[in-house]
Amino acid sequence: MISLMSQLGKPLSVLYVLQMTSEDSLAKHNAIQTLARLAKLAKDDAINSLIVVDNAKIEILYPGKSMAEFWNVANEAIVEPLHLFNKLSSNPSEYTSLDPMDFSRLFIGTGDCALFGMIEVEDYLEDEAIAEAMVTNLESGLLSSDFDLGQTRSAGVIITGSKEALSKVPATNIEYGFAMVSKICNEGTRVFRGVYEVPTNDDVLRIYSFFSGLGLPDERVSELKIEAERHMKALENKESQRATAMNIDIGKTQTTSAVDALHKKIKNKNSAMGKLKKNSKRVIDKRRR
Repeated sequence: MISLMSQLGKPLSVLYVLQMTSEDSLAKHNAIQTLARLAKLAKDDAINSLIVVDNAKIEILYPGKSMAEFWNVANEAIVEPLHLFNKLSSNPSEYTSLDPMDFSRLFIGTGDCALFGMIEVEDYLEDEAIAEAMVTNLESGLLSSDFDLGQTRSAGVIITGSKEALSKVPATNIEYGFAMVSKICNEGTRVFRGVYEVPTNDDVLRIYSFFSGLGLPDERVSELKIEAERHMKALENKESQRATAMNIDIGKTQTTSAVDALHKKIKNKNSAMGKLKKNSKRVIDKRRR
């Protein structure tokens, strides 16, 4: 599909979801193989952006969900930030706008891997609350782990809140937060900013972040490789044991040996030598009489 679509000459982004921890070894093995192929396509610019989401991370973010609830929560966690970036970037803001061109650069213009997420800040009136949330909670709110954010080439940050919240929070608090993102991503990273008023009933600020131009999450990939290899090895052992168990032992049982002995005895009786012996025995018996 990617090969066909890339021939159209249009920007192409792939959203790739890694497995839950409970999924089987074959699924994890296939995931690693596919991710390696997608990474090569991204490196060769056949894919403009490879967005990686890890269901194992979403399990941690939303624990205790039933299987029916989990998939709805996971899908919403994946789609909602993308929808918000797309929707708000097309609208003006009386504070700071992240415009459609900025979002285009983030989404498809930087290349390689990308990831995104959301965190909430309740004590936003504290001088360092937003900046501290960026340091302590930023990575925990992302939908995949083990990326090196220092590799980021472009980042986007959108802060949303109610009219009341945005009217109370000091501008310096927000600026400290944006500055902290720049620091986390290291020098040379372009950070696109947006602050938007949204209808909400709670008194919190939500910070949506998008990072692009990243390498693969080496630690997570290695972990999946080890899990897949271990499980595949266990599967191979089971198959070997199954094959052994299904083999028929053609050795002689006690019953078979007895039957064979009887068959041999009968054959000896009917053989030429057997008949000769029988005739000789009859002649001797007659003489004795």
